Amino acid sequence: MNLRSIAPDDIPAPAKLFLVGVVFNGIGNGIFNVVMQLYFASIGISSATLGSILMMNALSAAILTIPMGVLADRYGKKRLMYICAGSLIVAVPLLLLTKSVLMFRLAFLSIGVSNAAAVVFSPIYSSFFDKDEMDKAFGFFFALNIATISLGSLLGFVPPLLVGRFGFSLSFSYWSFLAFGAVFFVSQNFFYLLAMKDYKESEARKGFSFNLTSKDLVFKISLIQLLSAASVGVFFSLFPFYVNKKFGLESDALGGLFFVANLLSAGVQVLSSRVSNRLG
Repeated sequence: MNLRSIAPDDIPAPAKLFLVGVVFNGIGNGIFNVVMQLYFASIGISSATLGSILMMNALSAAILTIPMGVLADRYGKKRLMYICAGSLIVAVPLLLLTKSVLMFRLAFLSIGVSNAAAVVFSPIYSSFFDKDEMDKAFGFFFALNIATISLGSLLGFVPPLLVGRFGFSLSFSYWSFLAFGAVFFVSQNFFYLLAMKDYKESEARKGFSFNLTSKDLVFKISLIQLLSAASVGVFFSLFPFYVNKKFGLESDALGGLFFVANLLSAGVQVLSSRVSNRLG
């Protein structure tokens, strides 16, 4: 896949910085997707406990996403970016420096806050492009994100390598690789904030009025998203944990599976951009 073929003709400097952040996010996500649940399994976390830990991310993101959008309109998107960055910075030591289930839950609660604050990503990124470049800009954004997640997933061969060649324990090799991924996760925010250095906020709204002009449509879309998230959560959220316990798959095999799946998804994003340009 040639990402240049779907990139906008002109990518401004702030957008390039923002996209570097997207690359860091993708690599960090790929690493976490492959290794995180295996790390929890290696330190004796049960499936029920793991489900309660992961639930904190989904729950806090679901509750806070709409309020974060309101706060962004009221106080500015740049402040939301600081919340996004700060929440991740809080989550990382809770995740890596403790083995307490309570601390893990708080870490994922904080990650959910960060994910909710990331509601400002799309409007910030879109502000860097003209209207007629928007389809290509977002097609490139999502394809780049998925491609870099694939790259991060493919690095799943590293923990077994650390065990086989350097004598690391399995849990320490997973922990080390999570720490490596966390560097990418935290660093992404540096590039987002650099991209927003000269960002001009729209005029702040006074008060906290919340008024939807298309309530029925928003309700239907929200219901579809809720059902989709619930079905995916039930069947796929614990997939790495399940195949590890059931079939003994480690991060190298899982990384290969995620790599193929993510590349297919990236291909769909490329096609969707081209179809959108042709059909409108």
